[in-house]
Amino acid sequence: MSTNILSGREQALSTPSMSSDTGAHRTRPLFRLNAFAIATCCLAIPGVVIAMVSLESSPVIALLVSAVLCGWSEVNGLCGASHVCTLSPMRTTYGGSVWFSAVGAYTVAGIVTASGSGLLLGLAGTLIDLDHATVFFAIVGLAIVLTARELNWLRFSLPQLRRQTNRMWAFEFGPVTAAAMWGAHIGIGFATVIRHGGFLVLVALSLVLGSKYGAAYGAALMAMYWLGRTLPIWVAPLFTDDHARGDVLAELVMRPERVYRWIAAAGLLCAAAVAATLAMRAS
Repeated sequence: MSTNILSGREQALSTPSMSSDTGAHRTRPLFRLNAFAIATCCLAIPGVVIAMVSLESSPVIALLVSAVLCGWSEVNGLCGASHVCTLSPMRTTYGGSVWFSAVGAYTVAGIVTASGSGLLLGLAGTLIDLDHATVFFAIVGLAIVLTARELNWLRFSLPQLRRQTNRMWAFEFGPVTAAAMWGAHIGIGFATVIRHGGFLVLVALSLVLGSKYGAAYGAALMAMYWLGRTLPIWVAPLFTDDHARGDVLAELVMRPERVYRWIAAAGLLCAAAVAATLAMRAS
């Protein structure tokens, strides 16, 4: 007697979905990867244009756009991919209202802790006597080096705390509360693993902006970075099949590595352009 046992990944990939037009079963992609990659590029290209147009008249706007781009790039990091693929299936498992509440709680809780981190960085900057022009030029150099890393011209590890959030919170506290706790934890920025270098440049900018313009600039910068991290979670259901299983989705979301590196590089170059503009104004 022969048996045909599929692995968990094969079962998820071969799960059929019902066609609303013919009533026949057919297999659909679990994650429309190309469409998601195109959406990512559609965010990056207008973002870079807006940043460059506003660079001279309002460098703050360019910097906030840079923060969003750097945040979005983290979707293929360990925390980003795992939460896209944990929260997206909630729409099917628990229903649309629970999914909306969970993602909303994740977003709001992260904004609170991200803004708090940025505010503390800005306040720390006010306590340090900085040569603003020199620091801005140093940030330009840092951003260029990190851009070279994103383009695979240089290879080195980023300084970070190599840990993720606790997935067991979902079983202990329920989906909405757990999502809020995950968001609050990751929003801190320093408490979990990162994949791309944009966060480090934003930390440096929060310090010097706090010193020169006020701590609120650091809070706004980190809040926009967090919003960039949450945007993929909001749009992922547009590209996700209802039958998609979380672990398979995680693998698929992380696959277009080059796309995420490009958007990270775009955010870093925008930040470098802003830092250079502010350096010349300060000198």
